[in-house]
Amino acid sequence: MADIHLIDGEKGGVGKSLFARLLLHYWLTQLTDAPKPVLFDTDASRKDVERFYGNHVDCGDVRFSDDDEKLVVADEIFQTALLGQSVVVNLGASVYEVVRDWIVSNGLIELGKIAGDTKARQNSPIFQALVERKSMAADPNASSKAATPKIEGVRFFKWFVCSGQQDSLAPFHQSLEEIGDQMPHILVENRFLYDDQQWEAIEAELAPKLKQYNVKSIYIPKLLKTDLKMVLEGGLTWAEAIKARSLSLMARQRLFMFCETANTQIAEAFANLDSNTNTKKTGTKQTVSANGKK
Repeated sequence: MADIHLIDGEKGGVGKSLFARLLLHYWLTQLTDAPKPVLFDTDASRKDVERFYGNHVDCGDVRFSDDDEKLVVADEIFQTALLGQSVVVNLGASVYEVVRDWIVSNGLIELGKIAGDTKARQNSPIFQALVERKSMAADPNASSKAATPKIEGVRFFKWFVCSGQQDSLAPFHQSLEEIGDQMPHILVENRFLYDDQQWEAIEAELAPKLKQYNVKSIYIPKLLKTDLKMVLEGGLTWAEAIKARSLSLMARQRLFMFCETANTQIAEAFANLDSNTNTKKTGTKQTVSANGKK
């Protein structure tokens, strides 16, 4: 089972790229036995996740567009997961409807379920065609019964990063109401931008909807802006920054504590996803976790 982790927030400047880097840091430092995810940094104007982690994970080049002819390139995201690699997708601003329509109009959530069901996959003409195309591409003289690529089930998860402002929370409500029943959501509170007391009030207001859709809320902890600035200007991953001699010992300690807190938050989110989407591979006794572990 492979997973597609969509990092959304719709509005620019809410912290999507910041959280994407934290998620990759968690994956690379805590999930060392799991395969590395493939990164799709779809904000073509910045690529400020790929800039930091492009040497540490494989990257795909995709952007979401209203142009249907250009949108087909986004299919690479699903096809990557279909062949067994989990994916982290950092979405740009104002692409919610395009991404939603790409998923819904192509029936990708159901297709991902079929892919994970051996019997359903064998009976699907879609997957028979994929097997034949892959086999023939590998050997033009081979029959369609040649060795086939390993195809995995695919699940979607949405990490929705919010600043706490109403124009940041409104798209979160919309996403839950339109696809919350089909795709697990995680609310990521960016506490860089609002203090804890303000978030407590926001959580109280959101509580009924979070319960209705079984949404886990986590938070990006606070960090001194001067420390963050040094990381960004140095082009450092979080792990590199913690060890960087160019930073003071206290700056490295603050970064270490920041990442440890973020790791704990992300681990709790994954545990919640596992408890709600505990999916077993057909024909085996292995339980596949949302974080890629078995």
